[in-house]
Amino acid sequence: MKFENPDVDQLSQEWAEDSNATERLIQRVEDIPRIEDFSTKTIEWDVDGIIARGAFHAVTGESGSGKSTLTAALGYAVSRGCPFMGFKTIKRPVLMLDGENPLVAVVDRHTRLRIETGDHFRVWGQWTGEDPPSVGGAVVMEWVACSEPKPLVIVDSLSAFHPGDENSSTETGRYLAQYRQLTALGASVILLHNTGKSETSKEYRGASTIKDKVDIAYKVTDLGDGSRLSLLELRAFKQRFSVTSRLIIRYEDGRFMADQCETFKTVTEQLADLLRANPGVTVNEFEKLAVERKLGRTRARDFLAQNEIVRSTSEPKIASVITCEVWMIRHTFLVRREPIFGEPPANQTANQKWPANQRRTRDLTDSKNITYWFAGTRRTTANQSCFASLSHPCRGDNGGPAN
Repeated sequence: MKFENPDVDQLSQEWAEDSNATERLIQRVEDIPRIEDFSTKTIEWDVDGIIARGAFHAVTGESGSGKSTLTAALGYAVSRGCPFMGFKTIKRPVLMLDGENPLVAVVDRHTRLRIETGDHFRVWGQWTGEDPPSVGGAVVMEWVACSEPKPLVIVDSLSAFHPGDENSSTETGRYLAQYRQLTALGASVILLHNTGKSETSKEYRGASTIKDKVDIAYKVTDLGDGSRLSLLELRAFKQRFSVTSRLIIRYEDGRFMADQCETFKTVTEQLADLLRANPGVTVNEFEKLAVERKLGRTRARDFLAQNEIVRSTSEPKIASVITCEVWMIRHTFLVRREPIFGEPPANQTANQKWPANQRRTRDLTDSKNITYWFAGTRRTTANQSCFASLSHPCRGDNGGPAN
């Protein structure tokens, strides 16, 4: 296939006559300025290590996870130049465009966080009598262009302002382009968005271009019991430059505090530590301890269930191996059945997995002498109505007796 040379003169004329251009700063390629000539030569932060100046951020999470409350508190701290969770902030105007929440919810949030709106912290919601504009609206763009220092703009949320299909890469990419225009004017932007329920939308819902377009993306996870805001995880899943990758955040009495001592411990690890530190604890006691530690009752239940620590009232489960240690806690109900294994074949050691055809179960009739298997190790309890706590080295074999 033969390609004809373009009419360079014609292209040049079209460029010069572009109706959208008034007076071009760059007439020729040679006019492109050096990067080193721009004032920003290093990364500057609105919130040290978390919110970068002039960058496009996304904060995602499940509905009700606390992302709106967290970003409102962050924005208010920036508007006053006060430290946020111990992180230094730079004072600048803040505008929140809220298309998600009713006035009563916003008032309640501001009361809890002790927020007072004013010249440096403004919230534009539907209750004003006029719907808040998109970030690309003329009124917002004009305000950003005239503001010094450049502001922080928080948008709650993508789904409330997106005019098209968030699952369409083309429509979403076109919509998100206005956020980049805002950052080009010097503003910092935080866009709130929900996560989905499918495996491919655990970090954010919608088209993949959402992650492509942002500079930094965080996911907020509620680690509490869901009844009230208490413990959050803030984890970065997209970063064009280095940020604080993970924080455990506690919320008490209208204040957010970063728990530095547990920054590098997962909730599962904390629950495992809690279980290990309380041998013989019952399920209900363990849940109460988890709530006291602000790890959450629901999280504690999920931890026990996912690791097969809770005994079933009808069928026992062999406990899982968790990071080279296993735990079993007492349950208020007796196991009604137990796995029984025959003698191991002569050519197998006790540590090897037993053939499935040699396994069977039988009902327990004597509740005073309960025999059970735990991580391949047989234990018998006498005159007990619940299981005793124990730990056992990791053997990697849950199929039969270990020793």
